[in-house]
Amino acid sequence: MNLMRDMTPIRSIPHTLEAALYNRARLALLRIGNPLELELEGLAIDIVLENTCWVGYHSHQTSLPLIAWDGFDTGRSALDAPVSCTVHLYHHHSWLLMPRILLTLEKVLRLQLAS
Repeated sequence: MNLMRDMTPIRSIPHTLEAALYNRARLALLRIGNPLELELEGLAIDIVLENTCWVGYHSHQTSLPLIAWDGFDTGRSALDAPVSCTVHLYHHHSWLLMPRILLTLEKVLRLQLAS
């Protein structure tokens, strides 16, 4: 997303995503649409998934990202292998929210793909 490139993150760190989450996101992008905008209920966070990046926004401040993932290592040897990427933190508390964001994202993707 262009907005992500225009903003300077507070911190960028290497991260590893679970294969199941990454695979569900890729499948949703193929089946439902690209980009894919999802509301993470209970967190007041909207997330936009694209092939090259995922960006989470506060539901009421969509002009400012909270957290983003990009640089996905797509050269995996197996579908069950974790995916390396870079996580960009745009808010001081986004690191604390990241586990809940990823867990909720996986649940939302599972529901979207089932319907």
